[in-house]
Amino acid sequence: MHAARYQGFCATLHDAGITHDGVTDGASPDPTAIFPTNDLRALGAMHAAADLVPNIPRDLSVIGITDIQLARESRPALSTVAVPTEVAATMAIKLLHALIDGSAVGAVRKRYP
Repeated sequence: MHAARYQGFCATLHDAGITHDGVTDGASPDPTAIFPTNDLRALGAMHAAADLVPNIPRDLSVIGITDIQLARESRPALSTVAVPTEVAATMAIKLLHALIDGSAVGAVRKRYP
């Protein structure tokens, strides 16, 4: 799941005309944003950065994915992308059925090389 999110992130940057060097280990000398693959990782990054960055989110934006309750309870609150669990589960089941009957194999290979 994390690989697919990263691929979507890279595709979105590309579509917006933004270059991305693909480096996922290490950090830019002066990062302005961190976009981990889920809220727990984002909260960990935000807490680790709190000692290094004067003001989150003014000086460093941290955005998570999943919209867990803890994201709203942290201070500052975590910006997060909500993932509607029921919709995601329905999509996963439909894809699984399509993979089983063979109708989705080409589509999956085209989208995720």
